[in-house]
Amino acid sequence: MVDKEGAYDSGKVHMYEEPTSGEVVDLSPPQALDRAEHFLVGQGYVVVRRTATTLTVEREGFEGAAGQQGAPKVIVMAVPQPYGGVRIKVRGNDREGMHERQGLWKLWAENLPKRKH
Repeated sequence: MVDKEGAYDSGKVHMYEEPTSGEVVDLSPPQALDRAEHFLVGQGYVVVRRTATTLTVEREGFEGAAGQQGAPKVIVMAVPQPYGGVRIKVRGNDREGMHERQGLWKLWAENLPKRKH
């Protein structure tokens, strides 16, 4: 997973990653989000919002530093591709949690069905 930083959403620094290294996953958006939800809930996150193409989770039981706003969030996006399948993109502000679970994210992504060209 390549770690990139950028700014969006009120000037806060957020991570942006593609756990599948840009490969197209051979799933529909709901199927991809179901798998992401199962994985993240198993890692101690709770679902706070889900749409047709995005899943937003927060780290459960988080006790942040003084002055930190809310629990760390992760947003998984299943971006539909023109010839089928989706690209998985991850954004959020839980840099620490993503780093701690980097190996698990890699295993999860490796086990997703990749679309053949």
